[in-house]
Amino acid sequence: MRILIDTNIRRRAITHVTRMVPQPIKWGNIEQMISVAQRSDYPPREDETFIKEQIPYLVILTTAAKEGKVEFYTSFELQMEEFRQRGIAGSEGYFGTDLFRDVPMKKLPCPIQRSIVIGAYTSYGITEEEQMSFIRSIQHPRFLQISKAVEEAHIDDAFHLWSAEEASLDVFLTLDKRFRNVVYNKRKIIGSPVLVMTPKELCEHLGLEPSNIENPALNPNDQKPT
Repeated sequence: MRILIDTNIRRRAITHVTRMVPQPIKWGNIEQMISVAQRSDYPPREDETFIKEQIPYLVILTTAAKEGKVEFYTSFELQMEEFRQRGIAGSEGYFGTDLFRDVPMKKLPCPIQRSIVIGAYTSYGITEEEQMSFIRSIQHPRFLQISKAVEEAHIDDAFHLWSAEEASLDVFLTLDKRFRNVVYNKRKIIGSPVLVMTPKELCEHLGLEPSNIENPALNPNDQKPT
């Protein structure tokens, strides 16, 4: 099964981060403060029950990807979203936990390509406004059909779904519950061969059991698909 990974999946896969925490150190009669790297918990908020429910299933899916049982994909436009969210890449530090560490990730071509410039004095194409302007300019009939059905609030996700279709992928994996519900409720209008699913839904579809540990961030690699 070939799966396109939404940016919110990558963001929530960071379950711990490394922070420099001031600590008092005493040498004889001298006490001074030094910064010590510590792993800090990065759990969902108490009101994010939906996210909490999904994380154990995400653990199993990332393990399945490492074992070659499923294939994960990203795209240029998804990588641009990640680029702007600096907290995703590299935030695990020396001993943080990223569920996507060592997970193979293939890159699919977007249906319509664009150029960006990143320079010391001039940059363009990298801001959210520029990315959204590009997406809104697309006049391809299939994209317009999807974007019209999901409406403006989800136009970027419409592009990702269209990208998954063009690459003949099976699933667009997301934690955007509203987008998933819109696609499901309008599935007859959209008529996409790509399933828009949450980690829990995909695991149930594949017959995979969730992690049975209280905190999957502690040792996600110990959890194996059944």
